Amino acid sequence: MRLLFFLSMACCCYACGPKKEPIVCFHTSMGDIRLTLFNSTPAHRDQFVRFCKQLGADSLDCIQILRDNFIEFGVNNGASDFPGATNPEIEAPLRAGALVACSPARTTKPGASFFIVQGRPQTDATLDALVQKEKMQFSPKIRAVYKIYGGIPQLHGRYTVFGQVISGMEVVDRIAALPRDAADKPLKKVSLRLEITK
Repeated sequence: MRLLFFLSMACCCYACGPKKEPIVCFHTSMGDIRLTLFNSTPAHRDQFVRFCKQLGADSLDCIQILRDNFIEFGVNNGASDFPGATNPEIEAPLRAGALVACSPARTTKPGASFFIVQGRPQTDATLDALVQKEKMQFSPKIRAVYKIYGGIPQLHGRYTVFGQVISGMEVVDRIAALPRDAADKPLKKVSLRLEITK
């Protein structure tokens, strides 16, 4: 009896264990970028999964490049939006490779775009300058993240980071290196198809 009890408990713990984080592939016309979606941001995670499943194959393009900061993707036909009406779920730093939801305040079409952080590694001097100028605060742990991995600490705490690149940062860098017009839009069209792979 005791053995059966422990076996049933083990099965229950296995079944009720941590939910695996979804993996999404960004199939761009310049290569694939694989990302994990965070369980710590469930509203954005679930909305993005739904968005991936309902979006047409040719509905997304790279719409802005801020070199050494981020590349932004957006809906190009107005047919479907990444829902942006949820409350912010701000936890993670905007380190290199972070998948970030655009806030309604910085887009003319709320919810229609999201970006991947490129960002350069920071130093204590650059972080101290932000503390002085912008009155920002960085814990020792967050400082270490920005110094090791890079990112855009000037936007720290203002956006929801709901995923992270796990492979394909070289594709992000290639897209970021493209020539741009005066509005930072790439001169070469970069299309995007989203696929949930796990």
